[in-house]
Amino acid sequence: MSNAPPNHETEKARPVDTLRDGALTASIWMNESDRGAAFNTTFSRSFKKENGEYRETRTMRSQDLLSHAELSRAAYHRVSELRSEYKQSPEDFKAARQAQREGQKQAHSRER
Repeated sequence: MSNAPPNHETEKARPVDTLRDGALTASIWMNESDRGAAFNTTFSRSFKKENGEYRETRTMRSQDLLSHAELSRAAYHRVSELRSEYKQSPEDFKAARQAQREGQKQAHSRER
């Protein structure tokens, strides 16, 4: 286990899970240390600019607040599940996440 950041030339840091509700996204990240795993969550909202370009912001509009609260609740429960999976077998957890990433890479390359 290491506190060292990932080597961005060989591996881009990716969330261990992502939850969505419309334009809102909750990204769940895992950081490992000698004391175990810590799970953190970041939230964002996607929007389309007048020129058609898609962007993300961390700012929530008033009409996003209820969805944000429900997404927070779902993220809380998902983090609890992930923490439990990790505690049962850290090595199996990491292997499953790596396999998931490989599957996502293959699916993304087929889309192109």
